[in-house]
Amino acid sequence: MSQSAYINDLSAMVNLELRTSSYRALLPSAFCHNIDSIALVAGTSRNMEKGDSRSFLFAVAIILILACLHARSADAAPILKEENVTVFWHDTFNVTDFIIINGVSTVGLSKVSPVSAPFGTTIVFDDAITESKEPDSAVVGSVEGTATVSSLDGLTSLWSFTVALNTTDHKGEISFLGHLSFDGSRKAPLVGGTDDFLLVAGGYAVVNSGSTTPSFKKIIQLDVHLFWTL
Repeated sequence: MSQSAYINDLSAMVNLELRTSSYRALLPSAFCHNIDSIALVAGTSRNMEKGDSRSFLFAVAIILILACLHARSADAAPILKEENVTVFWHDTFNVTDFIIINGVSTVGLSKVSPVSAPFGTTIVFDDAITESKEPDSAVVGSVEGTATVSSLDGLTSLWSFTVALNTTDHKGEISFLGHLSFDGSRKAPLVGGTDDFLLVAGGYAVVNSGSTTPSFKKIIQLDVHLFWTL
């Protein structure tokens, strides 16, 4: 048998092996169209018995199949673990937060209320964070940032803030940027973290309205959702 005929025979055997294998559907099409290269490798051993050649080809095919499966698993979406942290921040108007830019009166809004403010109103804040909503609850961190009313109805603001936590479970800072409203219907995406939160894959924060006193002292529930790559 000539070398060319021998190589063709080997190529035919590889084609048959792959066509009858349930793994073929998992292989890249480029690989399936270039299996003649496997036969060329096997054909370099001209003194190999046909039975040994078939075993060799089958082993090569299995190795390449496993390599392809490994590559596909490496490209798969990462598995994420979700962790939820709920804390409460204590805010008092003109004590821990201040208006630095007065907004423009629109649609009847001319003054600041606990849930709305004129368009463009900008507030800066530096508030304490506690474990629970009770005023005497243990302080576990702080939240600093700015909020600018960005909707004409005065109900939605663009928030940029950093939560600093110092608890038995976590130590570090998490920063957020996004549109929020006090009814908890919007989420601010996480943009980065430090220390224990340095490797967080993603997350978001939800600000939920809490109790408000006539003196504009407000207790706000902050739900932080973090996602870690396993």
